[in-house]
Amino acid sequence: METVEISKQKPVKSQSMGREGEEEGGESGLDWEAINEYIVETEYDADISFKRVYHDATTIVIFIRHFLCFTAKEYVEDLAKIPKQSLEDKRVRLVIIGCGETKFMKRFRRDTGYWAEFYTDRTRELYKLMGCKISPDLGNLAVSKHTKSSFITGVVRSAIRSTAFPGEHQGDLEQQGGAFILGPGEKCHFAHIDRNGSDHYPINKLLDMVGVPNVRFAKDSGVLTV
Repeated sequence: METVEISKQKPVKSQSMGREGEEEGGESGLDWEAINEYIVETEYDADISFKRVYHDATTIVIFIRHFLCFTAKEYVEDLAKIPKQSLEDKRVRLVIIGCGETKFMKRFRRDTGYWAEFYTDRTRELYKLMGCKISPDLGNLAVSKHTKSSFITGVVRSAIRSTAFPGEHQGDLEQQGGAFILGPGEKCHFAHIDRNGSDHYPINKLLDMVGVPNVRFAKDSGVLTV
């Protein structure tokens, strides 16, 4: 897949990988005036403007699906495997944005082991500004580098997790996510818009673009899951 190198400071390439693995690219602009002032929330119900996320550092920003989505959970579990020191050495920040109520965030952090910055956009207006799609499509789980569960196993595990908040969806079921490399300041170096729930951009490719060492994941060749 074609990528945009940060050092070249080119306009963002908007890319996504579809069900059959096809690649698409095209120039895409962001409405920085609207994006900068958009308010996101922390797990402690504090409001911050989105520009504070990326204003002073290169930042990997991941928009995820609802908090009960097992493909989103397993992607975030892999994000949690990135060593904090590796990011700090390169002055890179890691951020995820969810779309559920703040009351679900602490449980999601606990379930995934995610240690970095975490915000939510309950209205999903920021998702729209970033170009994220609305679709119920979960995609082909087999092609995802970060989804380990089968459909049945994933759904069962999500159902079990849902018992902590019975009858609540924990975010819009059709909201898709995306991956961005932003900052410092009003710069978008890379964008990937997920077409479906399995279309997460490979984490090691994101790390390559910011000069952070790769991480070994369960689906990597030679890694055994026991």
